[in-house]
Amino acid sequence: MPWWEWPLEFKQKKNEFIKKWIINYKNEILKTKLIQWHLDKQWKEIKVFAKTNGITLIGDLPFYVSRDSADVWSNKSLFSISQNGDLLFQSGVPPDYFSSTGQLWGTPTYYWSKHKNTAFRWWRKRFKRQFELVDILRLDHFRALAGYWRVDGNAQNAINGTWINSPGEELLNILKKDLKSDYLPIIAEDLGVITKDVETLRDNYELPGMKILQFAFDGNENNPYLPKNIEKENWVVYTGTHDNATSTSWWNYLDITIKNHIKDKYKYSNDPSWNLMEIGMSTKANLFISPIQDILSLDDSSRLNTPGTITKNWRWKLNQTLDEIDMNLKKYSDLGNNYGRLSN
Repeated sequence: MPWWEWPLEFKQKKNEFIKKWIINYKNEILKTKLIQWHLDKQWKEIKVFAKTNGITLIGDLPFYVSRDSADVWSNKSLFSISQNGDLLFQSGVPPDYFSSTGQLWGTPTYYWSKHKNTAFRWWRKRFKRQFELVDILRLDHFRALAGYWRVDGNAQNAINGTWINSPGEELLNILKKDLKSDYLPIIAEDLGVITKDVETLRDNYELPGMKILQFAFDGNENNPYLPKNIEKENWVVYTGTHDNATSTSWWNYLDITIKNHIKDKYKYSNDPSWNLMEIGMSTKANLFISPIQDILSLDDSSRLNTPGTITKNWRWKLNQTLDEIDMNLKKYSDLGNNYGRLSN
């Protein structure tokens, strides 16, 4: 059950009851701790192996955390949520490319003043733990570090909300001190409604932003995702992300006029996923990333997530062995080598 349906003494986190519960269930708790210890140990071995072989691990950090998470339950004062679990305000984004009614995420927003009063302790612990697991973090919904879309807790869509400023600069400065470095190993997911303050925050800290090739070909020559407009190097170019259709299905539903334009403008074969990958590899961006679905030329039956929907997402799993996909990975590696994208 979610924590707001727990017995009152646990829902309100009364320490005397929790201490007693810990004593009564110490063996069950020890089993869980042991499993977590083993998982942590194994992951750290993977990280050492990756570093030894010159491989950098990139993780993905959601900006918000779930309403029923341990984070919210144990730190209620930091979130826009009542002691009973009711959302006072919730997160989302206004109407955009993905949805005419916006996206309503159902996660509580932050009480930034309270985070500032604790010197951002919760955020700092969160980043510290993530950097123990990975080398670089893609910070999802980076724009909320400049300002976030706040919607009433009872709202049924995200149309009516308010932009609220966030203390992103203060938080990033503290993270630099914690890391003892002027370099922040963060990729800024800067998609959606991006304003000048978001771009300034990203650029002042020299964080790479994201370019999605599936967004590029709308006929607008000033489209910032068009390969010719990716003029600088501090970008990460993707064919698509977990929120997009696979490139195969994207192509299948593309307007015929746009298809013909792409065929005329770029090298074209009979596999749109690989065409898009080659376009991305040829840009000036420092890093290019393709979802495994595109490397395997899969259609939307393998799609991960459809924004603005809450069913049938995050269910796809790769059901082929490494031996079965080795030819595709070798082809991807060769393509990267052809464009000078493999490190020595």
